[in-house]
Amino acid sequence: MLLGCVYIPGHSGVAIHEAHSTMLEYVVSLHPDFAVLVLGDYNLPELSWTNTNNPSVSLSMKAQVLIDSITFLQLEQANFNRNPAGNILDLCLTNIPNLHVRAADPIVKLDQFHPPFECTFEPPSTHQTLASHQLKYNYKRGDYVAMDKHLKNIDWTDTLAGGIEECTNKFYDVMYRAVDSYVPTTKPLAYVYPKWFDRALIRLVRDKNFAHSRYKTSWCDDDYVIFSDLRRRCKALSEEKYLLYMKELEDSIIQGVNIKPFWNHVNYTKGNLPLPEVMFSSSGTADTHDGIADLFVSYFSSVFEPDSGASYDYPTRDLVSVGSLIISQELVEGALGSLDLLKDNK
Repeated sequence: MLLGCVYIPGHSGVAIHEAHSTMLEYVVSLHPDFAVLVLGDYNLPELSWTNTNNPSVSLSMKAQVLIDSITFLQLEQANFNRNPAGNILDLCLTNIPNLHVRAADPIVKLDQFHPPFECTFEPPSTHQTLASHQLKYNYKRGDYVAMDKHLKNIDWTDTLAGGIEECTNKFYDVMYRAVDSYVPTTKPLAYVYPKWFDRALIRLVRDKNFAHSRYKTSWCDDDYVIFSDLRRRCKALSEEKYLLYMKELEDSIIQGVNIKPFWNHVNYTKGNLPLPEVMFSSSGTADTHDGIADLFVSYFSSVFEPDSGASYDYPTRDLVSVGSLIISQELVEGALGSLDLLKDNK
């Protein structure tokens, strides 16, 4: 999980918000499958958040920077506890599903403009860690012809001589050595950028970051115009590539010709991405749990055929079902006790 705590004074200029958004985008891009939770005082009273997570339409440049950043990162603002002036200065930016925010009791003297809140959520089922350098076997590039020759030259009669546990350990030792000898290892692929980023988008993101660094050095309006244009283009291209990526996944499922992209996506997300807030099909759109379940019912009911009531005559055979046999413990013990240990039963 990426956890952030933020405080930006109200008198801060656009450059401070730009620097914060750039750093946030950079850190999240390094760990695209991590849960994100950023809490803090952004001091942007002009943002009038609603329960649909939409800000006000009239935004200052500072507010627009924040909106562009959380839209680009696909984060949501989850705190809707307003202060007496009707503003929300303290934000909760996250991509964690089923995160709940509620008002809390203050632990220090209450600042009426910053009402305290607490957020609760269930930790993800899989625990993501920082990128590991552990090597993995690349079974697709294994030399199985050479491995087969190696295994055929082993004297299995001598190798598997002994008790069952000893033979099992020897067998695994032989197989592990064969894998080590004929299957190469490789470092697991680490995605620095989201999976749907192509070379053009990655280059645009780097140009945007470079333009932002140059603007922070020069504070020149012309440099800011260049950076702002690159940021706009980066956001638009990212949305375009993401929609194209999702369409290819959906087509792979519907057409059923090549399902591999879908399972690659499952392995990439590792179960951390939440379900979409809104789902739709030909029968309508839903944004609640019950409504989404009804969409699935409507979709799968099209292939459901109720029982017609017809009776079927199946051929019968003179067979005994093993499941109908009842063998008690007393019966087994009696049969074992009747054996003559002095006889050689062959």
